[in-house]
This record gives sequence, C-alpha cells and structure tokens, in this order.
Amino acid sequence: YPDLASIKHVYELFFKDIQSRNGTVVYCYDDENVRGVVGRIPELKTRSYGMSKGADVQLRNEKIVFEDGREFDLRVGVPGQHNKLNATGVIAVLDQLGHDVHEVIPLLADFTGSKLRFEVLYDTPNYTVINDYAHHPVEIRATLQAVREAYPQRRVVSIFQPHTVSRTKTFESEFVHEITQSDCAYVLEIFTSAREQADDSYTSEEIVKRAHEK
Repeated sequence: YPDLASIKHVYELFFKDIQSRNGTVVYCYDDENVRGVVGRIPELKTRSYGMSKGADVQLRNEKIVFEDGREFDLRVGVPGQHNKLNATGVIAVLDQLGHDVHEVIPLLADFTGSKLRFEVLYDTPNYTVINDYAHHPVEIRATLQAVREAYPQRRVVSIFQPHTVSRTKTFESEFVHEITQSDCAYVLEIFTSAREQADDSYTSEEIVKRAHEK
C-alpha cells in the first residue's frame, strides 16, 4: 500500500462487508486511525476495547471493566502491557459471542504464548534466551518493555535482524531508537523478502552507524 490512506480505505471496505452480513466489528479504541475508519460507516455494529475511557471493554490496571459495570481480575500468562491489551480484545470478542467470561479468564492465565511471540527458548538462573518476531519498531518496543517487566534485574542484550530493505529504510530512525533501549545490541544483515532485490547501497551498517551516533 502506498500510504496510510490506502490502508484505511481497504479496512473501510472490509468493515462494510461485515456490516452487509449483519456482523460486528470488535476493535481497539486506543487506535485513533481505527476509530476514524469505524466512524465513517454509519450504523456499523461495533464493540470496542482498550485502555481509553471511551472503550466498551476497558483494561484498568489488572482489571477488565465492561460497559454494563461487570468487573473481572485479569491474569495473563505472558508478560507485557500489549499482551494484557490483546487479552482484553479476546475477552471482548468471546463475550460478544455469548461465552461466559468467568470461564475465559482462567484460560488466559494459563496461556503461555505462541511460537515466535516472546518464545522462551532457553532459561537458566544466569541466561534467558527469548525469540520474538518483532519486525516493526512498535513491536520491538513492546517486546523490550515486556522483557524489562519480566526480568527487571537482568541485563538485556538484543540481537536484531531487520526484515526487508524497504521497511528498514522507512523506519530507520525508529529502529535505531528502539534497539538502543537495550543494554547491548547486535544487528544482523537485512533479511530480504521474495518480493524485493538485495540493495548493496543500503545495509544494516546504516542502523549500526546511526545507533553509534545516537
């Protein structure tokens, strides 16, 4: 997609298709862009969740608060605020489908994550190795925040492999900002995708150079 407006247009078409099927869109109210797209479609059935006051299902510290006043303590088996927010979205969807939230909450506490998402590969008192497919600056930030939350007294060493030349170029400054939040960072060569050619004029050395300048 050439720009954000194009992405919004595709989602608007998607939401209108859901509306034509008499369906409901469950969305994160915290995201201003999503709220804008939803607001373009009159009479669209929606259910919102998030940390903002306007959300139907709100995450307030360690509690889930529904628009009808119901409250539940939230425990998630994976660290990080983003995972708590994801869990809130899951609860909003399942409640919308008629499931008993009392049965859903314990299952979330037992959920220890999925492959490539904060996946603990090795764990000892001295070293913990975590794999996460965080290929966007916002995801890197969330992962590092989760690491700090889960291991507050530990030294954090990041090994970052940029994925696609175009994405690395576009978010270069953001990538530099996020990886330098680690105590130490290693940057691998850019992993190209099938849709693009390797660009010898731009390598991950640019990230390293900017990081040293920072």
